[in-house]
Order: sequence, then C-alpha cells, then structure tokens
Amino acid sequence: MRTKPNFRILPWARSYTEARLRDYHCVYSTTRTAERERQFHWVGPLVINEWSAFGLAERQLELTQLSELHEWKVGSFREDAVGDYVASKGINVLRAPTERENMARLSAGLLDVIVTGRATGEYLAKELELAIEYLFTFYYAPLYLCTAWQRCQ
Repeated sequence: MRTKPNFRILPWARSYTEARLRDYHCVYSTTRTAERERQFHWVGPLVINEWSAFGLAERQLELTQLSELHEWKVGSFREDAVGDYVASKGINVLRAPTERENMARLSAGLLDVIVTGRATGEYLAKELELAIEYLFTFYYAPLYLCTAWQRCQ
C-alpha cells in the first residue's frame, strides 16, 4: 500500500534522530561522514555545502582560518557535522538546539563566531534582519538525503 509523502520541517536533531530510528523517515539534507556512513542509505550528492564562519558585522573580526578560533566563543548546534568538524580540530564549540538560537546568541554577544553552511547562515541572517559578516570558508561538503540503512533492505 502506497501512501503520500508527508514533509515536515523539524529541529535538526529531531529530524536526524527520526531518520535513524523510524521506518519510512528520511532527512534532507545531511553531510555524509565516516561516523554516519553505516547508519544510513544515502541518496546524492545533491548539492555542495560551503562550511563557513560568521561574526557580527559590527565587530569587524579579522579571522581567516579555523586555527584562529581557539580563543573565541564559537557556536554550532546539536548533531551538526559542521560543529563536529570544528570541534575535531580542538576548538571548543558551544552547542545550541537550533541554528536560529545560534543567531540569537551571536546577536546577544554570547558568541563571537558561528560555524554553519554559508547559504544557511546568510539566509537566516537576512530572515532575522541580523547584520553578519562572512569570515571564511573551511570545507566543502556534499549533502545527501538519507534514511535508516536497515529499513531500505
């Protein structure tokens, strides 16, 4: 019996968890990493995600590479491959529940820098009318649609 697909926008960590654990659930989009490889069936790559760092425009930070972030308050969000990658480089990453929360923390001065996909960061900043500054890109990651591997067999 076929059913119509039901598309929902959920917080990232919830979407990611449901795709891992529930029948007939998938998540778009996610980064294919070695840690995630065996958990999912992968469709793609569909697009390239430019992992980037941003600060508030008014701060005029002159940062050009990840190694310069060790002394700064860096934000990402739960279950995010971008934040995981940055943390793997020895940088302390403060995790928020969502990317919108990171924007609020950046605006409030609780963070100096956020790391996220460039298109996502620019989109959210525009939506929230927050003046951010693109600092640098540190990785180009293909994005995929994925669903739990064992449920595709």
